[in-house]
Amino acid sequence: MTAKKILGFLLFGFFLTLEPINNEALAKTLKIARTAIPPSRGIPFTGVSQPGVGIWSLIYDALTRIDNQGNLEAGLAVGWEVVSPTKWIFYLRPNVLFQNGEAFNATAVIESIALLKTKEGARFYTASEVDNIIGVEAQDPLTVVIETAKPDPIMPRRASLLWVLPPITLANRGVESFSQNPVGSGPFRLIDWGDVTGAVYLDAFNDSWRASPDIEHLNIYAMQDSVTRIQALRSGQVNVAEQIGFDDLELLEGEGFKTYSRRVPVVSGIAFRVIGNELSPVSDRRVRQAMNLAINREFLVNNLFRGTAVATGQGAVPFVNGYNPDVVPWTFDPERASQLLKDAEYDFDRTLKIQVATGISGGDTLLFEFVAQSLRAIGIKIDLRSIPYAKWLTSFTNNDWGDVDAFSLAWDNSAYYDAIRAETYSGCYKAQPFFCAPATRPIFEAISVEMDLERRTQMLQNLMVMQQEIAPAIWLVSGTGYVASGNDVRGLKITSRGIPYESVTLGAEH
Repeated sequence: MTAKKILGFLLFGFFLTLEPINNEALAKTLKIARTAIPPSRGIPFTGVSQPGVGIWSLIYDALTRIDNQGNLEAGLAVGWEVVSPTKWIFYLRPNVLFQNGEAFNATAVIESIALLKTKEGARFYTASEVDNIIGVEAQDPLTVVIETAKPDPIMPRRASLLWVLPPITLANRGVESFSQNPVGSGPFRLIDWGDVTGAVYLDAFNDSWRASPDIEHLNIYAMQDSVTRIQALRSGQVNVAEQIGFDDLELLEGEGFKTYSRRVPVVSGIAFRVIGNELSPVSDRRVRQAMNLAINREFLVNNLFRGTAVATGQGAVPFVNGYNPDVVPWTFDPERASQLLKDAEYDFDRTLKIQVATGISGGDTLLFEFVAQSLRAIGIKIDLRSIPYAKWLTSFTNNDWGDVDAFSLAWDNSAYYDAIRAETYSGCYKAQPFFCAPATRPIFEAISVEMDLERRTQMLQNLMVMQQEIAPAIWLVSGTGYVASGNDVRGLKITSRGIPYESVTLGAEH
């Protein structure tokens, strides 16, 4: 037995003691193992991906939603229309209540946007989504008019990140207190963050407009190690194990468990930190290109991921608007890489520091170790540092990386299914940027206001060509997310926001 598996069994034994004492209606309790609990707790503006979004989407609702195919769906807004390039009208869902009885209306939308415009709210990850908004007003209690400084062709998609909070409760408590005891309009309300027990407990909110027909309680266990999550599933400690590795599928299926997969609109890679780090070798384009040429992506796909991932050379995937099929992954060419380093007069005595967050997806530790070994093979000294996701998020938000030259980053377009999303937070227009290529500015600005969607797509594809030449990152692969469950779980599906557990039912197949 490997050391990793031994550790997993020990951790699993610890989690066996965390079952709540008083769980009524056990048949209606769904137990879930996932990698982590959001470090920012109940403030849904601090990220757009796991581990936060999977829990926030159970507690809160946004104005709109996006399905697995990238189609726009109604959320708290049941309809919308553009009345001019800079004015949108959103028609709100009637008879919606927050979990404490406070009524949802136009004021709630206005105040949630206003929070992101404050000095306190501006520090949140998604605050940039409202930078272009210059006015929000209620046409009536269920109609909101949003005015922007510049045209915004994807405002309804951007609205999928506009989680709506109860304004009276938020004003009375303040942001920090609210984060510990959040209140939303979603199908589950928080009972306990699990500081003592190690598990998040949520109860069904039966007055939600998307209330669960079957599940009364959710118990969510944070188990960072995949072995621990799988053992918890196999023993019956949990009903669902999220974020399992592809190499565990065959084993679980052979034991009769259900498995689920979903191609994710996310590209894994290493971002170069240049702003504030101008003396680093990665400030030289030739060095960044050489580092891309050092990676054998075909080996990665076929061996590390066993064909379940797809190599990529851009920050988008085929089912995302703006993906350019003509932009192919960098070829593996260590000889050319070495020549580029020679041309750049690379200092081989210097050590490049790369900081990565691991344990977020299956195989990420091995992925980054492979990258480090590949770079060492062309003579680049690498100091690979692994950090917890919470620390990574703080560094990314504040662009506070210390002496780091590069760091792990996911080009995540799941929020919009549009390539502009990842471009926004990885380039010049991030609130505190780490990389900016001035040549991309005019193209980015033109895309941001282009209301002709066909022309806008072509402009995005042109930007993908330019970005590959600039090489702001080592783009590696896009992958697939995997989940496993017991046979008593029905109706489970994976979306861009995680799993909508309100649609799950428990019981034997008939």
